[in-house]
Amino acid sequence: LYVHLSCMIERLVMRNEITHYKNMTEFNERHGEFIAMVNHSFQRLKILYNVALPVAEIGYIHDIFELRIEDFRW
Repeated sequence: LYVHLSCMIERLVMRNEITHYKNMTEFNERHGEFIAMVNHSFQRLKILYNVALPVAEIGYIHDIFELRIEDFRW
């Protein structure tokens, strides 16, 4: 997770963020609360670096949690 987040921040700052994620529409519908929580968690970083956090990037964060945490329910 730490490696992914470090690379994600670099991508955002360099304006080379990930924009595609599998079933993004479905992910938006099913995981709106998770998306909001991640956006809130990164608010200071987004302001500091003047970046936006695409839902596709949040989707990959969600995937990492799903793979690593048994019974992850977000």
